[in-house]
Amino acid sequence: MNLSKLKRKPRHSTNGSAQPVGSVDRRAKGSQVSKPNLIKSRLSKLLLLFSRKNYRNGLSPRSKLAPRSKLAPPGKKSGLFVVMFITVFVIAIFGLFMILSASSHTAFESTGNSWFWFRKQLLFFGLGCVAFIVSLRIPYHVWGKIAKPLLILSFVLMLVVLIPKFGTSVNGARRWIDLRAFVIQPVELVKFSFVIYFSFLMHSRKDRLNDIRLSIRPVMLILAMFVFLALIQPDLGSSIVLGAIGFSILFAVGVPWRSLGLWAAGATGSVLFLSVVSGYRRNRLFSFLDPWDDPLNGGYQTLQSLVAVASGGWLGRGIGAGRAKWGYLPFSHTDFIFAVVAEELGLVGATFLILAFLTLCLGGVLVALRAKDLLGTALASGITGWIASQFFLNVGASMGLLPITGMTLPLVSYGGSSLIITMFGLGILLNVARFSRVP
Repeated sequence: MNLSKLKRKPRHSTNGSAQPVGSVDRRAKGSQVSKPNLIKSRLSKLLLLFSRKNYRNGLSPRSKLAPRSKLAPPGKKSGLFVVMFITVFVIAIFGLFMILSASSHTAFESTGNSWFWFRKQLLFFGLGCVAFIVSLRIPYHVWGKIAKPLLILSFVLMLVVLIPKFGTSVNGARRWIDLRAFVIQPVELVKFSFVIYFSFLMHSRKDRLNDIRLSIRPVMLILAMFVFLALIQPDLGSSIVLGAIGFSILFAVGVPWRSLGLWAAGATGSVLFLSVVSGYRRNRLFSFLDPWDDPLNGGYQTLQSLVAVASGGWLGRGIGAGRAKWGYLPFSHTDFIFAVVAEELGLVGATFLILAFLTLCLGGVLVALRAKDLLGTALASGITGWIASQFFLNVGASMGLLPITGMTLPLVSYGGSSLIITMFGLGILLNVARFSRVP
């Protein structure tokens, strides 16, 4: 008897294909799961995968996938983040109005259009907003990839600006490169590259910060090279800001305080020595100590700035009604814009601007303290030291409390390179704030 004939014949499914008894049609079973539910299940698994990976890297689980909004930056909003975000734009918009007022007379005399400098600054503000959004959206860990190339580019530009064929000289200072379409100031890029490079350098050596050869010495060597190039221009103010950035980062990451203090004392002494040796910087220093000794030359700017500040009173003359900008106070829309603020808005307006900067700087300190890792602490400290040092140098010179160094007021004074790069740096600071620990 042929046993093969006793085998059961396979049943046929409704679609005509053969299927053994007791088996399950996988295609039929899969067809019962709705397509939206299947996609939702796979996206959930993918989101869980990214969440675990990002938490291991110190990032937010929403930094790679953000289904709510394509424009939403990574991390979480906090009260500190919101306050700093608003403060940045309040200062920047306030600066636009003050540039329109402070530059109207100079712009009309030089170009015949009172709106000339304001329109250019408005364009720079738009580019700065783009830079701010880009740096706010990108996690701050990514910037290490460009740290070294950016530092090399900054060094090359600092050399190029010293060449008479490329560098533009204004009042004896060669600090700008004129590209016809726009003018760039290389030292502004140096400030940003210092923050990025030093922060990632300290982060890569976080287990060996007590070794001075690997922590303080490399920073001091790079700092000395760039400060030397800045002093040749000459640009004493930027040299001080570069030093403030480097020492802020070293202090925040926890290098030995005694060694850092010795290096700081040596650097300060060197800058003072160079200030006395150079005739240009020596005149600036002694004019600050006694501006009445040379009221028509070395002390002229200081005295005119003090007159403008004193003329403001409590509420000021009114925006646009100031007199210092009518040829009495040179560089009223750049180096001495704070004096115009005090004259036109009085003590109330000047105090408002000072409190806004103090809010921004204090917020940067809190971001550095609450950062999730050493890299975030270093970045926040460097950017805060950058903004704070420029603010104190500018306001101090306008009030006659510090020597005039030609330092602009961040976000307020006229200048495309300064505004765009400063807003880019502040975007990184707020990105660190979004990943900070909530107390």
